[in-house]
Amino acid sequence: MKQRVLAAIAVAGLAVCFVFGLAACGGGNDNNNENGGTTTTEHTLTEHKAKDATCTENGNLAYWECTDCGKLFSDKNGKTETTLAAVTIAAKGHTLTKTNGKPATCKDEGVTEYWTCTVCEKLFSDGEGKTEITQADTVIPVTDNHTYGEWERDNGGHWKECEVCGKKTEKADHDFGSGLTCTECGYKYNPAEDTAPATLDELFPDETTATAVELARAEYYQKVVQENFEIIYNYIKSNYITKNAETISYKFDFSNKNIDIIDTAQFSIHYNDKRTNNLAYMVWDISFPEPLSVADLYNETIIASIEFEESYKDITQKYSYIYAPDTQGDKDEFIKAVADKLDPDFDYSAPETMWLYTDIGSQLDNDYGQGRFFSVVLINNFGVRRFVVITPNIQDNELVEYIQKDEFKLNGKAEIDFSKYQINVDLAGQPAA
Repeated sequence: MKQRVLAAIAVAGLAVCFVFGLAACGGGNDNNNENGGTTTTEHTLTEHKAKDATCTENGNLAYWECTDCGKLFSDKNGKTETTLAAVTIAAKGHTLTKTNGKPATCKDEGVTEYWTCTVCEKLFSDGEGKTEITQADTVIPVTDNHTYGEWERDNGGHWKECEVCGKKTEKADHDFGSGLTCTECGYKYNPAEDTAPATLDELFPDETTATAVELARAEYYQKVVQENFEIIYNYIKSNYITKNAETISYKFDFSNKNIDIIDTAQFSIHYNDKRTNNLAYMVWDISFPEPLSVADLYNETIIASIEFEESYKDITQKYSYIYAPDTQGDKDEFIKAVADKLDPDFDYSAPETMWLYTDIGSQLDNDYGQGRFFSVVLINNFGVRRFVVITPNIQDNELVEYIQKDEFKLNGKAEIDFSKYQINVDLAGQPAA
């Protein structure tokens, strides 16, 4: 029964369609068919704007699509039908350029080889543009692999330096051992590159304990001081000594209670008086108008600017003539006795030894009382010894025996005036300017 009812409904529907006709999109005309033809209506069009193709995505021409019938048209009036294939613009694919790789160093980052699309600017690790990467993926970090060369060196030490980035390693002080060549890097000590001695003890080191480097440094800077003080030597020689003097050697002695503030010095000239062909040794005490520091000794400008008064206020003479040993009889024996007693290590028998003996006479001393005063000076290549001796008022033939007594140092008075802070200039008998 149910099937018969459904069949009757279907037949009735077909009859209605046949009588009234089917509505469809078609060119915008509305036609009635007496025999039941189709009625057409306007397309309902949606615009698809033109889009350029990219490297990886298709583009398209502008077209319109009917939302009712689904047809595509190349014009906005829906007159010219087209297809999706006809309006599609195929993807172009990547246009790739290669960047060559560069290894990293200890100074600069490296880079892996990669390809860049000149259109979309994307980066790829392969030449086919399949594996996309970022700029960071191309960076190879700086390495810690340095290329160290041979030893670099200066007066302060040695090190090795990377030839690529300049990094220093193995930096250390020189090891000179007992010589002047570094046992590690081969550097030869150059005192001209070293800092100047800051104190007189550094400028005049103890030769028995100083290293070879300390002695070389001292020798170099003593030479600097000597050259700077040559102007004072010339000044004293021109103003305080005979014009006939032929200098053999001269000395500067910077002894002072405050050894690093130099307000006084002692200067001596050993010379030959060409008029009499006698040797002489003259000593002057110098008072500097302004105290000098040790650093001032190396400054040529400061030394050259020193102005002494023309009077004897700043420069005073202390000793004069000198003679060879064993030429003065009892005086020679007295001098030997004084030297043996007060400075037994001084070798007065060494070649070129000269000495000066002065009998100052009887005077009153605050510590000793009335007595005889003597000044004894000994000079040779080992240095200068100057002694001031006071004895009782005894005869000359008793002096040696008195000096040799054990109680001499208690009953007599002796002052050893000798300093290690000396610069000796040997002119080897050449006339000084």
